[in-house]
Amino acid sequence: MQIIQVKSQPESTYKYLPHLNLFHELIQSDLPESDKSVERLTNEALIVVGAGTIPTSWTLAVATYHLLASPRILAILKNELKSAIPDPNVYVPLAVLDQLPYLVAVVQEALRLSYGVSSRLQHISLQRAMLFTDKRSGKQWTIPSNKPVGMTSVIMHHDKSIFPDSKSFVPERRIENPRLDRYMLSFSKGSRQCIGINLAHAEM
Repeated sequence: MQIIQVKSQPESTYKYLPHLNLFHELIQSDLPESDKSVERLTNEALIVVGAGTIPTSWTLAVATYHLLASPRILAILKNELKSAIPDPNVYVPLAVLDQLPYLVAVVQEALRLSYGVSSRLQHISLQRAMLFTDKRSGKQWTIPSNKPVGMTSVIMHHDKSIFPDSKSFVPERRIENPRLDRYMLSFSKGSRQCIGINLAHAEM
């Protein structure tokens, strides 16, 4: 209904609004008219709503479960939050919350354990073979060109050489090794990384 309403409005009614919504932006874009149909815009809206709510709510549900299941972790987090936010009625900027190490560690650990349905993230080197070296053994692996390789976030997030006792909720591992972030695939990586990663972190 909202999509039809926006499409029926002349551009002059919203051109100078301080904040245009997604539909305004798409309708004003240089996309072909076939990509501005009500059906297409409805599909875009469903993707945005789904991607922007379901994964975040699931991650928060996983975090809530583990916090309630571990009074020790919950107590540490509460103490950190009380120190940083003595008055819960006062707005705290995101930049301040980002500096709370245990809060950030709890969110990261919840992200690691809140994967949903997963599929392999495929990569194909079209021009040349890929060479990998096992840092522990020194053994080298050569993958010929045009051979697809892939893995899932589940495999990476439960690699015991990176995350010992991987099925346990252990925020301390993040504080002891902040570089664990590079092994996180919750938002994918590279050119296909989720564009909502910063918004999702802010919401959590």
